[in-house]
Amino acid sequence: MERNRSERGNRDTGRGNARDAVSTRNPARDTGRGNTDRGSTRGASTRFEYHKPTAEAVKKRSEQRGGNEFDSIFKSAVKVFKVKDSNVLRLLPPTWEKPKHFGFDIFMHYSIGADSQSYLCPKEMLDKPCPICEARALAVKDGDDDYAKELKAGKRVIYYIIDRDEEKEGVQAWAAPWTVDRDINTLIVDKRSGEVLGIDDPENGYDIEFSRTGKALTTKYVGMQIARRESDLGDDKWLEFAVNNPLPEQLQYFDYDHIAKVFGGQSSKKDKEENFDDKQDRELRDGAERSTRGSKDSDADDLTFESVHGMVYEELCAIIDSEKLDIEPKDSTNDTELADWISEDLKLTKKEVKEESTRHASREPAVKEESPRDKLRNMRRDRE
Repeated sequence: MERNRSERGNRDTGRGNARDAVSTRNPARDTGRGNTDRGSTRGASTRFEYHKPTAEAVKKRSEQRGGNEFDSIFKSAVKVFKVKDSNVLRLLPPTWEKPKHFGFDIFMHYSIGADSQSYLCPKEMLDKPCPICEARALAVKDGDDDYAKELKAGKRVIYYIIDRDEEKEGVQAWAAPWTVDRDINTLIVDKRSGEVLGIDDPENGYDIEFSRTGKALTTKYVGMQIARRESDLGDDKWLEFAVNNPLPEQLQYFDYDHIAKVFGGQSSKKDKEENFDDKQDRELRDGAERSTRGSKDSDADDLTFESVHGMVYEELCAIIDSEKLDIEPKDSTNDTELADWISEDLKLTKKEVKEESTRHASREPAVKEESPRDKLRNMRRDRE
């Protein structure tokens, strides 16, 4: 009996030792398996690291549109503000050299190309050739007033702003209609004292509030008002950003060829068969022919004294641009006077009306007045 118990004890001990031996081998074996690529997709050998999408990236993709990225009037470092139905904004002070106003005037061409893009006008902003302004001059010459109006560069005013309802967005740029700038400046001037309220003061400034109604061409900004209490701008980083990135330096200009390529085949309604490149070639050929003739009168073969005097201010300005006349339109007091100056420079004379009078008809002596040419010359001399 005792022998049987002893044998069973020895067998149990042996089994226990065997289990211990197995258990001592398992950790090493398991560790070895853990070091293989097969062990876990998150093992050290795969070097995977999870990155959660940022709120900025998600927002940008939620607002994306199909096709190519659109050209922007602002550089990529600047966020662009989109007006909402209800808005409370703080305008930042100007941080560029010798500012006269907290807003910066710009001139833009709208609805250009198949994607209806917008571009800063090289002529108005940089005094450089602009393919769209040239096309507008041709439209005026062709008598296509509606198309010429579409191509005219429109004025806007840009500001750096803080959206009080979305301050986490930081500094944003807003290209506002010039009428908004007019309304703001009307409100910040005391009608009695003439004192100007410093709404853009970073320490003691004022927020502005307004609403938007309508959409697209029917959009209106209503209820413009200034906050009654002054307040601090807020985070110092906002003003620091504006100082390091002055608005004029954040404007993005595209060269002549790029704009002309996007502008593409937007031709005059009277000349739909001819694309923009063809028009340029035609103008170059016409210019070469006029140069060979050597007469300035031929620069405006289609213009007459009567047709010039039948034009409105915008059309007269387009003639000045296309013919490169040394005339400052703003110096004129009215359209008739401006038309007189253009006629003088282009040597356009008024057709004489034949009177059914006898040889004995008497003529009243003409009153000697200062000619438009003399007046224009005097104005030019005064500017110099």
